[in-house]
Amino acid sequence: MIPISGGAPNLCAIFLFNHRYEKNLAVLEKLYAGRFSNRHYIMPFSRITAPNVSPVFEMGHNFSGHLAQAARDFVRPEYTHYVVIADDLLLNPALSEANLLETLGLGADEGYIKNLTSADALRMTWPWPSEVAIAFRRNRKTLDLADLLPSADEVQQKFESMGIRFPSPGPHGLREVWSGYVAAGRRSRASFLRALSLRGRRSDYPFVSGYSDFMVIPASAIEDFVQFAGVFAALNLFAEIAVPTALALACRSVRTELPLNTHFVGEIDERGMPPPKLRGIELWNEQDTAQYAEMFGGTLDNMIDRFPPDWLYVHPVKLSRYA
Repeated sequence: MIPISGGAPNLCAIFLFNHRYEKNLAVLEKLYAGRFSNRHYIMPFSRITAPNVSPVFEMGHNFSGHLAQAARDFVRPEYTHYVVIADDLLLNPALSEANLLETLGLGADEGYIKNLTSADALRMTWPWPSEVAIAFRRNRKTLDLADLLPSADEVQQKFESMGIRFPSPGPHGLREVWSGYVAAGRRSRASFLRALSLRGRRSDYPFVSGYSDFMVIPASAIEDFVQFAGVFAALNLFAEIAVPTALALACRSVRTELPLNTHFVGEIDERGMPPPKLRGIELWNEQDTAQYAEMFGGTLDNMIDRFPPDWLYVHPVKLSRYA
């Protein structure tokens, strides 16, 4: 492990691209150069030759592999934390290296991600858990995982000690029968058949899911994190299961924006729980985007000036329109 040095935190901001958008680098520099002294960019198939730009060679939905491939370029002993920011995520302009950890309430060895919940628990409402369970079972034969990952029993115990629950994959009730079998079959016959083939059994490994476009990795966990993230990419596991699982495995503790065992913000309302004081905003569809069209209109400076103070971030924001 890399020890955390004494004194003030020293953050490195890692900007993670899913696609080759080289023109957006200038926009990101304008947004963040005055807020984060240390900045590194990871971009698939980039041809930019700069010490803080790492080209990687991986499909976008396996961006856990982006982090693993580029780690040799950005991991440094002087950094205490690594802040991973998706290239199309706009972090609250009031946040910087000076106040981010304090604002999130993070300790020296604590990671951060929006949410953590059992992937199997989402199998009937989200297509990726079935995909990951099948891919892991099929592709694990190509790697000697005993030397690369903790055992499934060890991981299960750790995650349960963190407060993550692992209910049976379901379906639970008519709603999940509909979403997991009928609706899923209409959307993707392949996902439907994969879910059906698992026959309600748990995955061979206890994976967790989480929204992975913004997270913080402490230096004490970075080497294990990139190792696990790279293994999961090699197994062709979808990133928003691979990355949160790697983070939860590597960190001593992980703070989340949403309560544990929560997948979407709407579940907080269903449980009657108060929303977080500083919350990330996801724009899932055209209606969501239209709601904030005035904010995103005009210039980049206008968008920053209008940024709501109680938003941690907003995602996605197509920065190419401001390039």
